[in-house]
Amino acid sequence: MREFLQSIDYPAWALHALILLPLTGGMVVALLPGPRPAKWVALWITLAEFVVSLGLWYGFELGTASMQFEVSQVWMRTWGVSYHLGVDGISLMMVLLTTLTMPLAVLGSFSYIKQKERGFYALLLVLTSGM
Repeated sequence: MREFLQSIDYPAWALHALILLPLTGGMVVALLPGPRPAKWVALWITLAEFVVSLGLWYGFELGTASMQFEVSQVWMRTWGVSYHLGVDGISLMMVLLTTLTMPLAVLGSFSYIKQKERGFYALLLVLTSGM
C-alpha cells in the first residue's frame, strides 16, 4: 500500500487536500440553488475526505517520533511567514477521528435540519477545515 501511495505522490498533497476539500465543498454547498442537494453534497465531500485520510493510516511509519507527511511553503517571505503541516502519532488519530465523525454528523442531521440547510452544511464543512 505504501508503494501505491508513493506512486501517486500522496505525501505531497494529502494534508493540503484534507484542509481544502471541505473548504471548497462548503463554498459549493453555499452556492447550490436549492436546499435539498446540500446535504448530499456535504455527505459526499465528508466521505471523500475520510477516504483521503485513510492513506495517512496506511502510509504512517510506526516507531518514529518525528513529523510525517510534512509539507512547507513560504507564504510571505519578507515577514517570515510560512505554511507548514505535518502529522505525528497523536494528530494522526485526531485527523482520523474527525474525518470519521463528520460523515456521521452529516448523516445524523439529515432528518433534523429542516431550515437553512445550505448554511448549516456549508458551515459544517468549513468547520471541518478548521478542525
